[in-house]
Amino acid sequence: MVVPLFDSWIDLSPASWISPSAGCGTNSPGCPTGTYTYETCWCQCAVNTTGTVSLDIAADNEAVVLFNNAIAPGGAIPTPTPPGTEFKGSAHVAFMYEPGLEKNCLQIQVTNFDDGSATAMVLSGTVTGVHAQNGGECPAENTATPTRTRTRTSTPTKTSNAPPV
Repeated sequence: MVVPLFDSWIDLSPASWISPSAGCGTNSPGCPTGTYTYETCWCQCAVNTTGTVSLDIAADNEAVVLFNNAIAPGGAIPTPTPPGTEFKGSAHVAFMYEPGLEKNCLQIQVTNFDDGSATAMVLSGTVTGVHAQNGGECPAENTATPTRTRTRTSTPTKTSNAPPV
């Protein structure tokens, strides 16, 4: 759930801070102590195309970025990010992943240290590659045909590498 920007959080507009509930985005009532997991999954459909993940992330209190259930390179985010700045900074996490027909999942585990305090995260970034458009469920066989595409734009865009009709 999108929550309003808290006074000690960094603004990574146009991305918004999200939290398990509206009450978790404030110190009253706040959220219980514990770890909250946010996840998105996709299928890398083209067998000869390497994908990339590039993220800027901040969390209250602490976060770990996982890729396919393992800590991503650079995925242990310091508390706060960077240390000594409340939550006014962000960490950058970037890595490549191998092509194939398997489902890939990016998970952000956010830990709230104090019972009844605010907890949330903000993430801004991109995932590139040839992805399935079916909620992360991989097709029975590889039906995608990658084609070379050249695009110039000032903002990230979603590109489909579907074969010509």
